[in-house]
Amino acid sequence: MTRVEIVKGDKNLILQFQILDADGDPIDLSNATATLKFKNYEDGSVHVLEGSIVDATNGKVQFNTGDKFENLEGEFKGEIELVFQSGQKITAPNIVIKVIPSIG
Repeated sequence: MTRVEIVKGDKNLILQFQILDADGDPIDLSNATATLKFKNYEDGSVHVLEGSIVDATNGKVQFNTGDKFENLEGEFKGEIELVFQSGQKITAPNIVIKVIPSIG
């Protein structure tokens, strides 16, 4: 499981992930698009970030948070959805995003 902590109000963070197969080898992300979807545990709201493939051969994708977390708080269950030009779809689950309040 991948855990990410973000301070409420932080902007333009880059979240980078490496997508691996069951053997621990990188999945080739050539001709793929990536979407990070995350759902709030408490209210059920779903949020989406579009990603960029930064190293297709090594399975690396990144997401710029923009101002998405400016008004969010709490814990979210997330997954990365990969859609290939061929129509194949792979979902990488088990991401937890926790948005915590600023100390001040």
